[in-house]
Amino acid sequence: MRLWKFLTVTAALVMMSVSAFTSTQLPGGESQSEAAKEVAGPTEALKVNLPAPESNAHRNYLGLTEEAKTFTLAELDSRYLVLQVFSAYCHKCQAEAPDVNGVFESLAKENFGRLRFVALGVKNSVFEVNLFRDRYQTTYPLVADEDMEASSALGVRLTPTYFIVDTAATPAKVIYMLEGGFDSPQQFVETVLEICKP
Repeated sequence: MRLWKFLTVTAALVMMSVSAFTSTQLPGGESQSEAAKEVAGPTEALKVNLPAPESNAHRNYLGLTEEAKTFTLAELDSRYLVLQVFSAYCHKCQAEAPDVNGVFESLAKENFGRLRFVALGVKNSVFEVNLFRDRYQTTYPLVADEDMEASSALGVRLTPTYFIVDTAATPAKVIYMLEGGFDSPQQFVETVLEICKP
């Protein structure tokens, strides 16, 4: 049993290490994304049941109880949600993880409770998300979107993609989207704070 777990972890780490894409194109391409935007949207993404993060610090940040097994983004007490859609096998997502830590920490200090940051692991299992968290020492909450329900509803085409969702709008709406990662973490923080100002 230990050997099997070791081999599974080793194989996953090797796959993460040899990832060859700067950004990862998701299955279905643009036609699937356009259809998802027309059919679903951010309101549907907020209703998707997601596995609760295992980290107590991440649960506390999101306002989840220790007993929670799943949650929806709609349950989070926040006017704005900053969502990063990533893949554990996306090279750009791996390389950007330290910068995303800095972005998360800056936003956590400056947001005064009006926004929450969550990373969705598209087509990643809880195991893969936790492996990514441990390998890249992420300080921000990561959750698995293994069936692509939330990311498809948002119309994600590649990873990483960042969204700001205004949860107070009726219906909820995406007010900012950035595909392929950011060039400057500081500029991204400034952009988010400007959009989400009181």
